[in-house]
Amino acid sequence: MKELILSLLHSRKFWAFVVGLLTITSTALSAETFPMKDYIQQVTLMVIGYIGSIAFEDGMAKRDSSPTVQVSDPGQVVVTGEVKNG
Repeated sequence: MKELILSLLHSRKFWAFVVGLLTITSTALSAETFPMKDYIQQVTLMVIGYIGSIAFEDGMAKRDSSPTVQVSDPGQVVVTGEVKNG
């Protein structure tokens, strides 16, 4: 359990979520008159995009090598490389 909490505290996705949540909460609690619905939507989409890009980056880092496709002769296609799942 301690390792799980430590890995969570080192996670960029977790801290992006925390900062986004604090921004949205503080904006919702403030008494300003600008269009909060649009602001909250933009911040939410920005945080989701950032978390998604980090998840994609982490997923790509786990791959050993990307498969490549080579066409040597017309009609002959050679696929090399192996994708490691896990």
